[in-house]
Amino acid sequence: MFMRMITVIGLLLAGMFHIQGCKSGGGESSSFQFPKQVRILKAEHVHSTCYDYAVSELIRLLGRIHISAHVSEEEYAKGAFCLRIIAPETSPQQIAPDDSQLFADGYLLDISESHITLVARQPKGILNGVYDLAGRLGYLFLFPGIRGEWEPVETDGGFALPAGREIINPRFRHRGIFNGSSEKIWVEYYAKLRFNLCNPLDPQLAEKLGLRIEVGGHDLDQLLPPTLFSEYPQMYRMAQPEDFFGQRINDYNFCVTHPKARQLIQENYREKLKPLLEKGVYAWHTWQEDLPAGGWCYCPTCRSFTAADQAMLSMRMLADVIREDKLPMRVPMLAYHDTMFPGKKIDAPKEAFLLFAPRERCYAHALDDPSCPNNRVHKQALGQWAAKFNGIDDAHTFEYYFDRVLFRGLYPFLPEVILNDMRVYEAFGIETYTALQVGTVFVPELAMRNFPVFAEGMWNKNLNAELFIRQLARKIQPNQPSIWETYFTKYAGVYSRVMRWCENDIASWADYRWLPETTTDFGREMARLYRENASELNQIADDLADAITPDMPERVKSFARHEVARLRFEAAELEVMHVQQKAANAIGAYLNSGDREKLEQGIACMRETLAQLENSQARAEQTGIKAGDYYYMYNEWITKELKAKIRKFEPDAGP
Repeated sequence: MFMRMITVIGLLLAGMFHIQGCKSGGGESSSFQFPKQVRILKAEHVHSTCYDYAVSELIRLLGRIHISAHVSEEEYAKGAFCLRIIAPETSPQQIAPDDSQLFADGYLLDISESHITLVARQPKGILNGVYDLAGRLGYLFLFPGIRGEWEPVETDGGFALPAGREIINPRFRHRGIFNGSSEKIWVEYYAKLRFNLCNPLDPQLAEKLGLRIEVGGHDLDQLLPPTLFSEYPQMYRMAQPEDFFGQRINDYNFCVTHPKARQLIQENYREKLKPLLEKGVYAWHTWQEDLPAGGWCYCPTCRSFTAADQAMLSMRMLADVIREDKLPMRVPMLAYHDTMFPGKKIDAPKEAFLLFAPRERCYAHALDDPSCPNNRVHKQALGQWAAKFNGIDDAHTFEYYFDRVLFRGLYPFLPEVILNDMRVYEAFGIETYTALQVGTVFVPELAMRNFPVFAEGMWNKNLNAELFIRQLARKIQPNQPSIWETYFTKYAGVYSRVMRWCENDIASWADYRWLPETTTDFGREMARLYRENASELNQIADDLADAITPDMPERVKSFARHEVARLRFEAAELEVMHVQQKAANAIGAYLNSGDREKLEQGIACMRETLAQLENSQARAEQTGIKAGDYYYMYNEWITKELKAKIRKFEPDAGP
């Protein structure tokens, strides 16, 4: 079952967006007032690199706000992990930690005038609690590295936290990033966000940060070598059935009903699992190939099975290995593209788990928004998959909030969608919430603003977009939060309009990069919205630039300048999208009617798109987007595609 946060006592919001508590002037409420020196009581005889790291992080974070710590050990009842902060002159009271209401990496936070106590079932819970405490003190983990770890500014009252006692459990058992950076500063950043799933293949680093390792991707083709095709062509997929020439090809997926293919795939799977098992990998993702039409088999025994059933058959082959060898691993079943809806013939093995990847969905609306026909289809698919995997735990979602491939190099800010999606996924029993991070060279300052809201929403089910933005603004610039409230609200508003994909047919091969040829009013409306919101982004950039003043803290000024440059780039890319969609609309109208005037308009708009792409690239360079970033690859692809379209249609345009 999905995990829910349980609040026992206290009015504090859990997580990194707690605002710094200040010393009260004699009010009724009590608090722990941090002295300049504290004692940290750690557990005696605990051998855990994650626990030791939590202690060292607490010392480091307190040190950054000029609170020194002396560490000593204490003995307490076995069965739980504990970490305490007390004033130097305080005599520690004996405690009997109670972890009976805690989930795996949840924690109990008990704050009184004399102490702060963290209790957890796992060392990871203590580490999560340390980062929660940092957030309550006013820390902001904005992007990776020390520059992105903004310490709070001390007030005249010093640092204090209100008294209270809370059980803080995550809403989802596992939370994290798939295909993120394996660089140390990024993996440490994921831990600061209280994620517990990632893909670092360094087992020592994963253990220290309390991260479950999941690796892989579209790796199914690694299990049947294409070199065997000439000798055993029947093991490879038949691209068309017998009455359409029955050609076998060895490009991607295989014949899922061939016994010899099954034997070789299982042998190769066993062999490739050995080094992964040594590293403690929980799941090797061996998804089917990333093809528009799936690339499945149409041989006489395969053709009656849908793409989803064939994919399930291939996963059952791997699940058999896991079961027979009694391996501590699981097999992901990817619901994606032409497997978005489950098949009806092949059952899900208990060694598998659902991986729901709704890439063609609309990111202007939550999955359950009744106004969005696209997302209604995806919600229906999720319901069918949940029924298919009924009784099999650890259902994953595989979201795309950080996927700059899907978003053509843009950084859409989607707080409302992210938080409302979590409510939907929680209701459908999702236990592991992951999102893909791909298409970037991992420039820390350009980390997507979706990270903090994604991280906080995993713990705080009462969070909404307005509250998140308000708290974020107060952390960035406590003395002038209105600048940032206005900025983030308007920025999110732009993407709530331009990310609309409501009318898209999920069976078509189109996304935010390859804007579709269309004859509908929706296409014309989107062309208008891209232009209007490009102007809006430039205005937001102007307003933010004007808000930069000499007395603004240097880190805030630097951040603001990065944001202004980012806005200019994104505005330029929306201008590209405006003329790109106009071209697609005109070509769609020509193909539908044969109207040559529409064809000429389409060609003219494609030429204008090429010119706008050059402007967008110049803006990307000014932003700091570096060579190797997906944006440049996409820019080359779309340039090549537009030139090919012009060559295709220009002869038909006439003299």
